[in-house]
Amino acid sequence: MKPYAPRRALALLAILVAPFLAHAQSAKKSGEHSDLKIEYVPESRKPRSFGPQTVTIRFSGVDPGGIIEGRLRLNYKDAGKDLLTYETPELAITSGATSYRFLIPSTMSGSFRPSTKVYCSFITEKRVIDLGALDTPLANKQGRTFVIAASVPEFAEYGNLQEVINVLRIERFDPNLSKRDQDSRAESVAARIKTDEFGTNPLTYCEYDITLLAGVGFTSLGEKQLDALAKWVKAGGACMIVASGTIDPSQLLFLNELSDHAFTQTAEGALRTKKSAPPATHHRFNPGLGRLVVAIEPSRERIVKKDPEWTRSAAFLYGFRSNQLKHLQNNPHWNEALEYGSGSKKREDLGAISMMQEWSKRTTGKLHIQPIPGDAAGKIGLSLIPRDTKLLPGYIIFIILLCFVLAIGPLDYMLLGKIRKRKYTWILFPLTSIFFTLIMVKLAEKYMGTNDHRNSIRIVDVSPSGEVLRQNRLSLIFAGQHRTITEAGKNALICKVTEEGLNDFGGSHMVYEDNISTSTTKGPSNYRGRLPGNYEMIHDVRQWTPVMIREMQLGPTEESLPSLFPINEYPDINTLLDTFQEFVTDSTSTVHLIRPGPGADLSWGEMDDLDKNVLVLLKDRIRLGFFSVISRVSPHGGATFEDLNIIDTTSSGQTMIAVVTHTNEETIIYRCLIKE
Repeated sequence: MKPYAPRRALALLAILVAPFLAHAQSAKKSGEHSDLKIEYVPESRKPRSFGPQTVTIRFSGVDPGGIIEGRLRLNYKDAGKDLLTYETPELAITSGATSYRFLIPSTMSGSFRPSTKVYCSFITEKRVIDLGALDTPLANKQGRTFVIAASVPEFAEYGNLQEVINVLRIERFDPNLSKRDQDSRAESVAARIKTDEFGTNPLTYCEYDITLLAGVGFTSLGEKQLDALAKWVKAGGACMIVASGTIDPSQLLFLNELSDHAFTQTAEGALRTKKSAPPATHHRFNPGLGRLVVAIEPSRERIVKKDPEWTRSAAFLYGFRSNQLKHLQNNPHWNEALEYGSGSKKREDLGAISMMQEWSKRTTGKLHIQPIPGDAAGKIGLSLIPRDTKLLPGYIIFIILLCFVLAIGPLDYMLLGKIRKRKYTWILFPLTSIFFTLIMVKLAEKYMGTNDHRNSIRIVDVSPSGEVLRQNRLSLIFAGQHRTITEAGKNALICKVTEEGLNDFGGSHMVYEDNISTSTTKGPSNYRGRLPGNYEMIHDVRQWTPVMIREMQLGPTEESLPSLFPINEYPDINTLLDTFQEFVTDSTSTVHLIRPGPGADLSWGEMDDLDKNVLVLLKDRIRLGFFSVISRVSPHGGATFEDLNIIDTTSSGQTMIAVVTHTNEETIIYRCLIKE
């Protein structure tokens, strides 16, 4: 062998081995062979009913010096049934412990005894890593879960925080708590959240019913957090502040924005009211659509003993009706005798008499906690379906069916018998079936159409000063073909209103009118991205099956309001009423005044069918079940419309003004709640 042969052999070996060594090094760097593990930590023991939930995801098991890049996929199932799939943006998992926080879209279990799991997987460029299935609690539709979010700083905690949480629990007001099943009651769940984890986007607060800021839990919040919290409160949220010690100017500015400048500071920087009130007095405010309670230096003894002031403040934060608040002045529990409310016999305008009778039989002497069907969504959905959409008339179906029977029966027998070729029946029969099927398909396409239609109603809630507080868009998609649709979410909460969600407005029991069904498609939605800032919702729609999508935004927007706004510039109500008549004369809009008392509602302008159905959204909800106790809930943006209610018709001091305007793209409802 020549002397240089060994060198040539070694060089050839190096060339062959180099790719494997490079791949091994790359695999080490990429963490491809790491034993990736996941820890799933929800922010609260159970999520809020119909609300989103923040979870903390902790990764571990990546090799030292390694990194894994990819997306985390969470698939939620209840007894094997898909509920929701959420896929995160691109993540980089390094060695040690890596944590991320994600806002998970609203999802609920329909089971009476939910057995929910989240199936986790990590998707890299080359493979899918199965991370196993984890038990996860979800709110169920048999009861209601309220979440109280308490701000907890790293360095200290308000000494009486647990006592305040106990006072704020909804269970304390239920006279039948001991008689209810564990899953069929209203319960409050506390979520202790680090102060630096409080959101800077108002939509992140939609996972809570009440935010509790006590002591340093309030004074530790930054300006961006307070700004987001203020927008959420004015959009309908509820906030409890227990003030102690000194506060910063930004915190004083926050309080005065929500209280109409009711507070000031002492020379030492402590909070006090401008009016001469005892320091421990609770101060309750209604900023925008929300509720704010401020307690200054309360004593622990009064908290533990559930002082009447604390009882009233807790009920106020939950949105108890005015007549229930009066009842609680001398009683510890809500009054179930007020279940149907005053004027309940005048409910024909809501078309819910039969529904009320059906559900009253099922209450079995106890207030029904879970959402109760009405019948507005069916009517609104029908109003949004394209006017030129019709089902195939029955007489045409009958004629085609008759012709088909004649063709495969007598005609087939006589025609093939005459030419003595009856053996060809097995060829003629399928050809005849295909021919009549094509006829039916073409006729259905002619009547129902093959184009996609999307019509929507947008509800814009405005303060008397003309500030836009929140917007909700209800869009009905009527697809001409089966397809997958992507909804883009940017600083908004988007969800598909499922059949179960339509229970709130009666969609699940299949409302039929003009031969159009308002039932929605089944099947989970898929979310990709980071909520609520920038993400996509992907869902399937079936041909000619209406699907309703809800989109909610909070905070001011550049909205061109009708000339009637701002409302607070009018000197008195009579001047305002005169303006309504002038406004509808010069436009195609209608104006509605909703007030307490039978026959007190007034309308201006000519209303079509859509206007009449929209009126159902404007009125107070049916006072049956839990909404006989409360009149509103904090905004959640979920698949029920309960959080759209803003007026309490048991309160003589509330009036709602609504302006309904039609454009080529959508119908817009401008609502304004006036409180005396």
